[in-house]
Amino acid sequence: MLDPLEDWICIDVETTSFLDLRDVTADVYAQHESTHVYTAVIGKGYAAGGDTVLEMWKWRPSLLSLHYEVAEFINAGGRVVAWNAGFERAIWQHILTPKYGWPMPELCQWRDAQANSVAMGLPAALEKAADVVLDEDLGKDMEGARLMKKMAQTVPSADGEWLRPHENDANLRRLEAYCASDVVVTGKLYESLCALPLTELRVWLCDQEINDRGIYVDRERAQRMLAMVNQRDQEITSETFCITDGELAGVRSIPALKKWLHEKIGRSLTDSLSKADVAELLKQDIPPTVRHVLELRQEASRITSLGKLKRIRHACSPDGRVRGALAYHRAHTGRWSSRLLQVHNLPKDRRSRPVQELCALAIDEGDYDTLDMLWSPLEALSLGLRSLIAAPPGHELIAADYSAIEARVLPWLAGDEAKLQLFRDGVDTYVKAAADVGSTDRQLGKICELALGYGMGANKFAATANGWGVPLSLKRAHKITKAWRSKNKSVPAFWAALEAAFKRCCRKRDHTERVGRLTLASNVSASLVYIKLPSGRYLWYHEPEIRLEDRTVDVVQPDGTVKPTTMEFESIYFSHANAGRWSRTSTYGGKLVENVTQAVARDCLAAALLRLRGTKYKVVMHVHDSIVSEVAEGTGDVAEFEQLILDMPQWATGLPLAAEGYRGPRFIG
Repeated sequence: MLDPLEDWICIDVETTSFLDLRDVTADVYAQHESTHVYTAVIGKGYAAGGDTVLEMWKWRPSLLSLHYEVAEFINAGGRVVAWNAGFERAIWQHILTPKYGWPMPELCQWRDAQANSVAMGLPAALEKAADVVLDEDLGKDMEGARLMKKMAQTVPSADGEWLRPHENDANLRRLEAYCASDVVVTGKLYESLCALPLTELRVWLCDQEINDRGIYVDRERAQRMLAMVNQRDQEITSETFCITDGELAGVRSIPALKKWLHEKIGRSLTDSLSKADVAELLKQDIPPTVRHVLELRQEASRITSLGKLKRIRHACSPDGRVRGALAYHRAHTGRWSSRLLQVHNLPKDRRSRPVQELCALAIDEGDYDTLDMLWSPLEALSLGLRSLIAAPPGHELIAADYSAIEARVLPWLAGDEAKLQLFRDGVDTYVKAAADVGSTDRQLGKICELALGYGMGANKFAATANGWGVPLSLKRAHKITKAWRSKNKSVPAFWAALEAAFKRCCRKRDHTERVGRLTLASNVSASLVYIKLPSGRYLWYHEPEIRLEDRTVDVVQPDGTVKPTTMEFESIYFSHANAGRWSRTSTYGGKLVENVTQAVARDCLAAALLRLRGTKYKVVMHVHDSIVSEVAEGTGDVAEFEQLILDMPQWATGLPLAAEGYRGPRFIG
């Protein structure tokens, strides 16, 4: 019998639906009437010392009840392991328990092998993680994968029923074998990977609770906005057709537009015709019609980001909430990303409050003509995307954003007590930074603080400043870079110390050393270097190596000229998961400092999420350094909420954080 205190079970389910999981959330998918479970495979996992999976149970709906030993194990509180457990949890909640009587595990019983993988800086995809972690060649069952994709298709019939055209006994047996192989791989990975530390396990459980609660979305406003997008899209198409005398049917087709532009201005263009390409062309002396078409193309490029409006209808559960929008630990530093709505890259509306309110009123009235008079329609609609995240009837949002958190964490890690005292004394450090480099421009000071802390050189700093609307010559950028470093000597020293310690860990097996508040170590084979953060969490650097290589870099001279210089570098390389691929990348002292700074900022936010559990402030989402909660109307207090997210754990003693909050019916960010 399974021991609920020591053992675990591993589950994988195979399903079919009219819906496509790439377009909807797991919650929407699991609740749809067409969604059907073909099979579930459960493997016994034993405590350390035993084989990973010794026995399998294969279940189909015809069996109705779950095997008694598994049911008893779940009822006794045993661990349930899955890969991307959010999907299995949704299927269990909406299908396996209500339709087939399976006992429902408590959230605290779940473990996600995928979470363990990404927390170690490893791939999020099962087969890719297996390729990296497991020594044995498990291979990919391509035939089974193709069958799974075919069988995942459900189609409606003429009489309103749902048809599963590929369902037959032979295919089901083959699908069960494919499912069982995934259970074996998941089980092996779960045993091979480091478990989440207790605090980080609590963070993952909190993440699941927030995703289960979901984000309430104003679907009515979204529909009105989508109608306005479609109207402007049609106008752009008609206008393009008219001004080009029918030569162009619109500006969305890149091949057609490039061909037309080549004929009009006689130049070859890049393959992408990107936003930057269009902006560059508009700076040049070009015919008025070409300029008009490019401006229309520039405007129409916003339609892609407004595609979120179409996804909202599919992403919302019946109660108007989007569940599962936050993706745990998707950056190397531990930060979250988001799915479907991509709440982490919603544009920030920096227009004046009266303009925002007038545009919102025009949208709510469905008054496109008024919106067109107030602002460029597509830009106004894009800037209004954040406002779709709202409080449901009878509730309000209370939210707060950490103020300049990375600018505070960096000197805390670097041991710059003088800089930390400025924050404690309430000094505007952006104004101070500007003064330190001989300027009164606060925006320039802000760019210095945010851009120069990670080893950025004069060339890139000038480009960054220009991109943020502060024009800088290379000569001035060189002067400012030197001045900022001389006033913040602890930061360059931190870059150098962290890089040197990292390299020593690369060269020495089973080596450990401290750099300020951080601990760096290598394993016995030197195939891994990790950095232990103040919170106790780790940043993992797999397969590190040091390469001597010659590189030619553009060195900015004091007079602003650029001198290409070939130098020998001792470069650090390591393997990491990037955009779904396992690949090599390089790093250096400044980049390592950026990693740990962002990781500590993330841990501050994670600690705040844990403190908010059990309070009246029910967190519905978080974006970068901002946390959004939902409260009943007339309850809660912004100042109390701010204090809750500022009460740091003991590991953050001495870190002078600040936060700015608000309450209202919609997300501002």
